[in-house]
Amino acid sequence: MRAKDRVTAVLCVNADGSHKLPIAITGKAVRPLCFRPPAPGFPMPYFSQVNSWMDVPTMAHWFASVFVQEVRRVTTEPVFLIMDNAPSHGELKEDGVTIVCLPHNTTSMYQPLDVGIISAVKRRYNGRLLRRVLRRLNAQTAADCGTGLPSSPATDQHSPAPPVDDPSALGGPSCTPRSARSPHLCGALCMAAAAASRRCAC
Repeated sequence: MRAKDRVTAVLCVNADGSHKLPIAITGKAVRPLCFRPPAPGFPMPYFSQVNSWMDVPTMAHWFASVFVQEVRRVTTEPVFLIMDNAPSHGELKEDGVTIVCLPHNTTSMYQPLDVGIISAVKRRYNGRLLRRVLRRLNAQTAADCGTGLPSSPATDQHSPAPPVDDPSALGGPSCTPRSARSPHLCGALCMAAAAASRRCAC
């Protein structure tokens, strides 16, 4: 049975890729347990929606609290926000911001985020997840048998993992082969933030 735990991620960059907005995540819980004190707060903008979908109120919240603030932090010039014409986007208004909606059925031709940046972030996320599972498998094997799996450049490339890439440091449960669980929300968001912190070229 496939896991039904899902989140929606919102990515936004400028035309030349020199400025990337923080990835925003929409989940079901208003405040997930893994982010409650004494654990650290959200590693990226987080919104809640009953189905973890992007709807009109959530989009308006993201637009006002993430897009406008991030854009105005770097420029006061007029800007365009280009996106598809999904009904969930609603009508967004802000002085100095012009909304441009693309025609129907043109995502594959006019939205490079879908085939470029988003796919790169997914590859980095999956790579970090696999490396983390392998490190924990190696540690568990060493604890059980007195020896670990042979190390390799692929698994050790980013070892030791940075703190933001380790959900156990943030109070979240581990994702190990023994537990056979999907990544904890806290760990998933941290890995997504780490994956997006680099340039898109893998």
